[in-house]
Amino acid sequence: MSHGPEWSKRMYASHSAILAKWLVLGGPERQVGIDQL
Repeated sequence: MSHGPEWSKRMYASHSAILAKWLVLGGPERQVGIDQL
């Protein structure tokens, strides 16, 4: 793995954004409800 700090910073930022969005949307309970619609 020869990824530089820029790459890991970008990965961390995108993962944080996805996680934050998921938490804002209500987490697992809300996700299950959406899947069942």
